[in-house]
Amino acid sequence: MVVKVMNLDSLTQCLDLFPHTKRVEIRHKINSFLYFYEIKASEIEKAVKMKKQEKGAFQNLVFLISIEEKGVKKTINKLVRDKIPTIISQSGRTADFMVLGKKHNESRSLLKAKLDEETAELINTKNRKEAIEELADVITVLEALRLC
Repeated sequence: MVVKVMNLDSLTQCLDLFPHTKRVEIRHKINSFLYFYEIKASEIEKAVKMKKQEKGAFQNLVFLISIEEKGVKKTINKLVRDKIPTIISQSGRTADFMVLGKKHNESRSLLKAKLDEETAELINTKNRKEAIEELADVITVLEALRLC
């Protein structure tokens, strides 16, 4: 039996920011992966909690501009979890990033782009474990959107 992820309805309230077709598409993708892989809410909750502990959430919106490693600078230009700049620094690399407030003009549009990115990664999963990881990412972005 498939159990819905936490309270999917309350998490997806933020989808009202999207046009109807996009809203339906995102809900459908989440539900189809839950059904196909028979994923339980407890599995998603555990993955969300673990990822937040390891990499952070989107409490402070961190926009990663670039990473430099061994003198080579790579442009990234995307929203990342809170702890990612620290993780990059601890690995001996340097990063250029901006911390944006939740009420920053770009916050919602950056989170929407992040949701698109995470949804695309979900679609490309190859197994149950990857699906759980990507669903956790989608849920975390939805939580951040809800609070934005």
